[in-house]
Amino acid sequence: MVNTSVMRISSGVQEKYSAPLNSVITGLCLLTLISLSFALNAAENIAENDTGKTTQETAEKSEDISNSSESETVVPLSPEQQEKILQAMANREQYTQLINQLELEAGADAYRPALSQAYMDLGLTLQTLEQHDEAAEAFDKALQSLRISDGLNSPLQLPMLQELYNSNLANADWEGADVYAHLMYYVARKSFAAGDERRLAALQQMGNWKLKAESENLLSEYSNALGSAIETYEQEIELLQSMPLEGNNLTLATLYLGEAGLKMILAQQIYD
Repeated sequence: MVNTSVMRISSGVQEKYSAPLNSVITGLCLLTLISLSFALNAAENIAENDTGKTTQETAEKSEDISNSSESETVVPLSPEQQEKILQAMANREQYTQLINQLELEAGADAYRPALSQAYMDLGLTLQTLEQHDEAAEAFDKALQSLRISDGLNSPLQLPMLQELYNSNLANADWEGADVYAHLMYYVARKSFAAGDERRLAALQQMGNWKLKAESENLLSEYSNALGSAIETYEQEIELLQSMPLEGNNLTLATLYLGEAGLKMILAQQIYD
């Protein structure tokens, strides 16, 4: 009797709540399907945006690389230039081996003309390869070797001083260039008489360097003494004027021109 009542009650409950429960389940299923649909659409949109962004970034990077490549385009060397560089590289090895051999053979007598020349040749080769620091070091060793064997004022050192000057210019070492410009004139003045072409050439080079250094503001005020250079020109002119003029007219004219150029720059400094 009790069991029968329970079954009836259970059946009634099922009948009472089954319809609403089914409706709830159906609604949940529909909501799930709608949510999935929105999620899929959102995922597709995100993927499309990411793809578009990636494509745009890739295009921008490619453009940057292209622009960078265009701005950093290296002009290819001509066959003649390539051959020159290859020959210089071979010469560098050859002169390096020669120097090692000469130093080994010379022992205590390491400062010989042959060694000085080998260092000179090595420096010129390094200049061809645009290795100016190493070239200057080689020229300096050639210079020291020559000075020990031939003396501090030997005119034979002028080519080495010239190359040291050139390498310092290439390295934008203006103070170093100034030192060697003065040294070349000093050695030429000690070695050659007034009016000698080699002495005049050294003075002209120093004067031209002073003009360049002053006009481009390359040196400090202390190092770039235009007044001192002008005095040097005046001294050379006085020496030539005390000598017979025959054959010295052109030299005097050249010196006057050099002196005038320096005075003009000095005057601009004063009135600016």
